[in-house]
Amino acid sequence: VYCAAPSMPWWLLQSMAKSAGVHIFNDAGDVMYMNKSFLTIHSNEAGQRILRCAKPTSLFEVFERQQTATDATEVKVDLPAKHTAIYFIGTADQWEKARKKD
Repeated sequence: VYCAAPSMPWWLLQSMAKSAGVHIFNDAGDVMYMNKSFLTIHSNEAGQRILRCAKPTSLFEVFERQQTATDATEVKVDLPAKHTAIYFIGTADQWEKARKKD
């Protein structure tokens, strides 16, 4: 795909990614970052989000110190507007062990 415009709307980029076979974690157009240890989401608007993981995954929310999911491929979370949530990919015990290594 070639586009000479300086930017494209998120839904167009998402559509192209889906057609290329890219795994989409969230359909809401929120800003997301992910690596092997963390999944971060920043919500533009308030509401429920469905986070879809490619394989069964455990998520621990580091600010709230709460286990959000255990071995799930779909996780429903309610987020306020303009909110950032950081999820450690693992359990509360794994999070504590990782923190103590520093």
